Amino acid sequence: MTHLPHQSKQADNAWRVLFLLFLANLFNFFDRAIPSIIIEPIRLEWSLSDFQIGLLGTAFTIVYAIAGLPLGRMADTGSRKKIMGWGLLVWSGLTAVNGAVTSFWGFLLVRMGVGVGEASYGPAANSLIGDLFPANRRARAMGIFMLGLPLGLLLAFFTTGAIVKAFDSWRAPFFIAAVPGIVLALFMFFIREPKRGDAEVVAVQTTPIHQPIRQISRQPLLGLNHHQANTTRQKTKPSPWHANAVQSHLARQYTRRYRSYKQTANPQQIGRQRLPHQFHQQPRQC
Repeated sequence: MTHLPHQSKQADNAWRVLFLLFLANLFNFFDRAIPSIIIEPIRLEWSLSDFQIGLLGTAFTIVYAIAGLPLGRMADTGSRKKIMGWGLLVWSGLTAVNGAVTSFWGFLLVRMGVGVGEASYGPAANSLIGDLFPANRRARAMGIFMLGLPLGLLLAFFTTGAIVKAFDSWRAPFFIAAVPGIVLALFMFFIREPKRGDAEVVAVQTTPIHQPIRQISRQPLLGLNHHQANTTRQKTKPSPWHANAVQSHLARQYTRRYRSYKQTANPQQIGRQRLPHQFHQQPRQC
């Protein structure tokens, strides 16, 4: 990758977009917390077992984790505002559908769809913040964005019970929570998205990398290709430093053996005896 001189800058609409992303993240976790708050009336209405209650959270988490991988890849190459906008529409619309289902299995399938929609938001939002703010302000922006997590949960815990009591139905929070998500989704499509790497100090390559997972696995530093690294190392010619080190070692060994032979031999015979053959060998050039 070639790095070129580049002036770091902050986007003109950075704080406005960050506020929009913060609100969307808040309602992301607001919608996510509703089933756990009203699980008791749901259990009583459908006579659910403990296994079925646990299955709701497990299925959502698995789908959320798996869907995040390809959606994160799409955020690297595609339009992030469209990914976030459609993701908001999907999870907000399906949240409303959760309030209309009449069976446990229908509720479970819809919650899995909500997991797919919510999985699209995190990678695209983080990537967009990285291009909106320079490095010296990016941590602050991320802190504000992630503040939506505790505030969303706090809002859900404080208001969901009151909504259920006011409407005398556990379905009401799902319908109410869908409204702000749909409104925010419409604003997402009108975001003026900055260029990738626009807030970096150096210009970075924006061309998509072909088969990135395979490229990473070929790097010997990750320990994924030890055989190839060892083979390459064996074929590499020794450096001049290595050759000099070998010569110095052989010279020291020759001197040490010669002194030992001189001390043990008859002094009168030293002048007439020849040293062993191995002492006359010159160090090989490496």
